[in-house]
Amino acid sequence: QKDYIRVAYECLRNTAGYDLSKKDVTFFIPHVLPDTAANYVGCAAYAAMCSRLLDTELKIRDIAFVGGIDLNGNLYFDSADVTPLLNAVKLSNIGTLYVPVVATLPDAESYTCRYSRIFRVPAGSTKIDKNWLGFDGDFNIGKIVTSTYIGNGKALLYIQNPVHTGLSDDLHKKAGWGSAYNCYYTIFDIASRTTSEPKYNGKELPFSKGTFAQLSCVLGDNVYLGVNPENDPMDIFVYNKKSGSITKGATVAAGYTFVRLAVMEKDANAPLQ
Repeated sequence: QKDYIRVAYECLRNTAGYDLSKKDVTFFIPHVLPDTAANYVGCAAYAAMCSRLLDTELKIRDIAFVGGIDLNGNLYFDSADVTPLLNAVKLSNIGTLYVPVVATLPDAESYTCRYSRIFRVPAGSTKIDKNWLGFDGDFNIGKIVTSTYIGNGKALLYIQNPVHTGLSDDLHKKAGWGSAYNCYYTIFDIASRTTSEPKYNGKELPFSKGTFAQLSCVLGDNVYLGVNPENDPMDIFVYNKKSGSITKGATVAAGYTFVRLAVMEKDANAPLQ
């Protein structure tokens, strides 16, 4: 359960940009929890940290549990209806919301053949802005696996697209989807609604394998991008948000694969595993 509390903290920091390093939060759990993989405390821990940041007690009416968080930092909604989420966003006074969505391609051979769009919900509203649509090229644009706001009106998108990565000639075909080297990074500019692939030494970053993964994280002015290429070393590239430049960071030893890249707080009591 400690792992779920840590994930709740990371989710709060990554989604809201809050830093709890100078605040103490104490969790009181009135009974013993089963030692299982089930998430009993994640959402409650998230709410408790929000309460500490606001320095106010959150009443039941102020809290909306719309899903759960797994140990990879993925958010799962309890319902396909996004109304509870939008109502919670309006209640919390969050600004404009940009929501990536995924759907199966029309006339596709398999449900795994997907494409994405980005919707916008204006601040203070629970309605999608029908005059704004992002990532709205033709159906060959691919599926958004993860999205991370990196500041300056830009978002980092991790895209699965077998055509773009040279594994297929048609996204409607099943071949090329699934677990393969069919993913890549691109930077989405919210104002212009355009995308551009980050480059290192004039070349796009290697294509990656991993669709159930979180391979990037943000720390200060830098965005760290992990890649799982087929024939090249597994590297961590560092994208500077201010300059737009990319440098190469650490190289991971052969035999390992990135599943999750996350910022860790220094904790003297946390054992290395």
